[in-house]
Amino acid sequence: MNRFTVSLVGACLSALIVVPAMATSPIGAPEPNAKAGKFAVGGGYYRASAKFEPNNTVDFTSSKASMNEFFAEGSYGITDSAEGFVRIGASDITTDDGWDNGMDFEGDYAPFGTLGVRGVFFKQGILSLGAFAEGTFQGEWKQEKQIGTVHATMKQKDNWEVSGGLAAQANFGTVSVFGGPLAYTAKGKVTVEATGPGGFASFASTGKEKGNFGGFLGAKVALPKGFSVTAEGQF
Repeated sequence: MNRFTVSLVGACLSALIVVPAMATSPIGAPEPNAKAGKFAVGGGYYRASAKFEPNNTVDFTSSKASMNEFFAEGSYGITDSAEGFVRIGASDITTDDGWDNGMDFEGDYAPFGTLGVRGVFFKQGILSLGAFAEGTFQGEWKQEKQIGTVHATMKQKDNWEVSGGLAAQANFGTVSVFGGPLAYTAKGKVTVEATGPGGFASFASTGKEKGNFGGFLGAKVALPKGFSVTAEGQF
């Protein structure tokens, strides 16, 4: 898993094609953006890459994929130390050699949604310790290709990710540094339908991202009038 805001992806290959199954989401600093009983809004861009392992190893194999994600986020302060948030946006996907003939699989932007909570349970001086949990469901990616005399359609669907972990945050004036360990699981499904001189054929497999533990590290800079800029990497 390599992620840069960065996040995750998955991939599978059929006898004709390599295709990823993927969901992804940034984490952010553990200290809430919204005060108790108040709302906060924000937005951002995320880029991710990773690998998935298929359960159908006869027709599919693993492959690397990457994505670009644009999102808006709204949060509500449960207390001054914790908040719930909703994130919506759209993301595309590209799988290296996705058609198994030198051509990448490219899925146009599809919608996704994330629900989560984050907060701190200890704070003293410049240091805060907290935790987070979130889940993401990704909409369907689709691409059609004509490969010689074969017309094929690939779909990435039912892609989801659940993650959680601990986080530490240190504040130095208007600059905050945060990071910590995380656990995650992500799965998805790929289907391939092909029509050619030999008739019709279909393939299907679910994919699971390789690895279930990692970490994240980021920095947040507070700007005037309540705005801020955050950069985050995951590994």
